[in-house]
Amino acid sequence: MHVLRTCRILALAAGAAAAAIAWPATGATEIAADTRYEGPQTLSVAALGVEMTIPAGWIAQLPSGSEVMVVGSTRHQGFVVIGADELDDAGVRETLHGPLPLGGGVTLLPVGEPERRDGTYAARFTVQGGQAGMQASGRAIVGRHGYSAYLLAVYPEAEAGDLGSLLDSLTASVRLQAPAAGAATRTEGTGTLSPAVAGQKITRFYSGSGYSESETIHLCSNGTYYRGFEAGGFTPGVASGAVASRNAGTWSTPPGQLVLRAPNGSTSTYSMRVEGSKLLLDGTRWFREPTACE
Repeated sequence: MHVLRTCRILALAAGAAAAAIAWPATGATEIAADTRYEGPQTLSVAALGVEMTIPAGWIAQLPSGSEVMVVGSTRHQGFVVIGADELDDAGVRETLHGPLPLGGGVTLLPVGEPERRDGTYAARFTVQGGQAGMQASGRAIVGRHGYSAYLLAVYPEAEAGDLGSLLDSLTASVRLQAPAAGAATRTEGTGTLSPAVAGQKITRFYSGSGYSESETIHLCSNGTYYRGFEAGGFTPGVASGAVASRNAGTWSTPPGQLVLRAPNGSTSTYSMRVEGSKLLLDGTRWFREPTACE
């Protein structure tokens, strides 16, 4: 199981939550893409019923198009990745059992069994591959409304104290409640397969404020897709490819759109435009090259 396969699209949920209603007011700030939030600050994703507090001295960021929020600091190499998904207790245990591929040849291997205490799971991992001396710890909070929150800290041994404290603080601050009524949005993904992208691997790059990521989508000619995501830490050149995800489903191209449909029925919809050799999704350029998938 890939580490972020279960981290359900915080970016999609955050966008949907703009129209959410009937979610209790708590003074939290609704997360928006491409915005840096400096702690102390309480953030929320109403569409998933998730709320958490970023401690002082740390920065949270949800890059546009990303599926996870990253909490880090320019003073640290380590960081914490936060996601949420429709996971029950068994699903959480399965996720934390690993192994968890992080991309860039790095894999987290579980150490012992996850420990459960008062609805929260804790797990430890050894880090195989990548930068020497890296460690990882995971937490998962099982909610009562069908969603669970998932946190993963990756850090060098010298920062175990600081990142351990950050992970504990974030975990303790997580609040799960019923998702906002009317917040979830879906688009019916019907349409033909455009020859402009069928059988192509498309790639998007993002870099800024010491954070970098790349996303690839393999749009197979048989109408299936799989998507990969890799992100690095807040310090340039540090923890590159430190976390990754991969998911799959089917795709279609209604007029002017690219629609990705996950196995659970949720969709991601992009506006699509081709200008000569350029492919633009939601106005952002993606680079194309042939892929071997059918």
